[in-house]
Amino acid sequence: MSGKTTGQLIGRLPDEFLAQAIRQFPGVLEGLNENGSLMHRLTQLSEGSLAELLPHLPEKAREVLQQQVLQNVLATDPDRAVQMVGGMKKEALDPFAGSSIAVHMAGSDPEKAAGWVEAFPEGPSREWAAQNLMANWAKYDPDAAVAWMETLPQGRSRDRAALEAAKIQGVTGNHESALALAAGLGNAKEREEATGFALQRLWNRDPAGGATALSGSGLAAEQQAAVEKKLKQGGFGY
Repeated sequence: MSGKTTGQLIGRLPDEFLAQAIRQFPGVLEGLNENGSLMHRLTQLSEGSLAELLPHLPEKAREVLQQQVLQNVLATDPDRAVQMVGGMKKEALDPFAGSSIAVHMAGSDPEKAAGWVEAFPEGPSREWAAQNLMANWAKYDPDAAVAWMETLPQGRSRDRAALEAAKIQGVTGNHESALALAAGLGNAKEREEATGFALQRLWNRDPAGGATALSGSGLAAEQQAAVEKKLKQGGFGY
């Protein structure tokens, strides 16, 4: 009997027999991502059945299934999703899932969300979570959000958060703080982008003041020219 056929048969079993059948036929979980019917069947299991099944799965299949279940739960019960990720490897989390959980936590406890983000190893999941946490936190408590960002070590996550903070502070009128954030970015293109966002509101109400601030931004002459051109065209909207 082929693995595909076995998988189809196992997928039709009642919950109480499913874990036992998969333990007896572990090969059926190879390529779980491609076996849509079995994946769907497994994601519909009760928490109890999942808890029984997961320890018996090969590591890769276990991570695939946990990720899919987490994606489903995020859409319907974020609090449960937060509980679920406690036993998962953070480096294996999909960047969208990690970011969504950080944003959800920030709604009630931004400090807890910050700790969640800091626990990630540097990489895409941490970068996205830091950026989106900042995008939400800085809208209602920018000082606290920026203070947290400044505790992060130099790297892509800090830069992504700083870029987001510069955008928000530029829009809310705090262009001096936004320019300081932009100046600290390590990537030249992002520094240019953040400077434009920092000056967008000032430029609209006081072009001369905006030009003066741009000239003191520390950007190279060609970068200043590019930012000025885009500002004159109404760019850097947020």
